Amino acid sequence: YLLREEINDKGESWTRVLVDGEQCFVMTEFLQMMTKAESDAYMAANYPEPIPPLTEADLTGGAEPEPEPEPEPELVTVDVPVIYVTEAGVELDRQTTPASSAQPVIITPTSGKVEGYILVSASSVQVTVDAATGAATPAEVVFTYREPEPEVKTAPVTVLYITEDGQELDRQTITCASDKITIITPPAARPRATRWCLPAAWRLRWISRPARPARARCASPTACCLRLP
Repeated sequence: YLLREEINDKGESWTRVLVDGEQCFVMTEFLQMMTKAESDAYMAANYPEPIPPLTEADLTGGAEPEPEPEPEPELVTVDVPVIYVTEAGVELDRQTTPASSAQPVIITPTSGKVEGYILVSASSVQVTVDAATGAATPAEVVFTYREPEPEVKTAPVTVLYITEDGQELDRQTITCASDKITIITPPAARPRATRWCLPAAWRLRWISRPARPARARCASPTACCLRLP
């Protein structure tokens, strides 16, 4: 039995029907109407006993029509470019990360090629995908890095002081560093000591120059050196 048509809050037309003694709702557009003659013939064939009249309470009972569920939006997935650059704009690496319209995705740096660099931009970016257009916002993610400070390296440099004929007067070792320029200059000019090495068998008591005596020192069993001011 068709009992009555009802309109829900979405403007959809539902008809209250009676089927096997149970009331339910069917969208009106899916119902096939019978003429009275067709209905009488159907009832006579399927319901030999007449159905008792329905009261107002019968017509208002039963569950309210359920609105038709909204169709699930189609899932859209896109690959979002993730770019790693220096502050000067030099590209260090490029990757892609999938993002879908199901929910926003948080993208964080994962490249191993930026190890040692200092991240100066945001450490994460949220990307959303519009299911209708398939567009990602933002369309690409850029992480910016500062180049690392170079490692300071040091190296020893030997400085020799020699005469014009190649005699070594002195030597020093100066440590130079890669983070600065080291300027090496000779010490302030003044007469340097003169050294003579003589066989140890020579018994040198003293040798002098005006004002100051010389000092003799035996550096080994075979030779002694004189240092004259």
